[in-house]
Amino acid sequence: MGLNLLRERFSDWLADYGPESRAQLLAKLEKHVGQKIDVSAWQVEDRAFPRVGSYTSYGIFRLCLQYVTMGDFADELDEADDVEFEALREFRTELKPGFLKVPYAAHFLNSGDTDTIFIPIMFAKPFAYDERFVASLPGAVKALEAFAKGLRVDLAVEAEMEYGAEKGKWLPVATAKNVARILYSFFTEKPNACVALS
Repeated sequence: MGLNLLRERFSDWLADYGPESRAQLLAKLEKHVGQKIDVSAWQVEDRAFPRVGSYTSYGIFRLCLQYVTMGDFADELDEADDVEFEALREFRTELKPGFLKVPYAAHFLNSGDTDTIFIPIMFAKPFAYDERFVASLPGAVKALEAFAKGLRVDLAVEAEMEYGAEKGKWLPVATAKNVARILYSFFTEKPNACVALS
């Protein structure tokens, strides 16, 4: 099925919690972001469901972001992680490990691939509660812009080919760039809306 994006009212996203749990989450989130949150402020909702790609594609984007900001991650992989090892081999060939400073990269690296909502408030790191995450939409946009600048990616152009001419070889860096383009386009289209990963 794959990973999709949708604009969701924050009040609806919170509705999965009971009143007591919702109040506790909100109090902790407000402390985390350093300001009061009006849960009814963001009313934009649309079910356009643009597809990011497979969960694996999103994972490759996050691994690429991790590689260029933090360095090699081979010791974090299991023997069964064939796709991830293939991506790592390509990253080692094409990119320098840890060469890039990407402010707010944590909003991708320290949140989930589902049960995550990006809200239109700037804060440094994502908030985790009961295996769900609240991330900063403007922080994520800044992270995508820094990632794109460092990799010389034009976020406004069409997707790159993810398979090379040489025997249809997969190009994981192109996959990461394409996911960044999809995210950036959707995140910046309506910057005062919450975006959920679904």
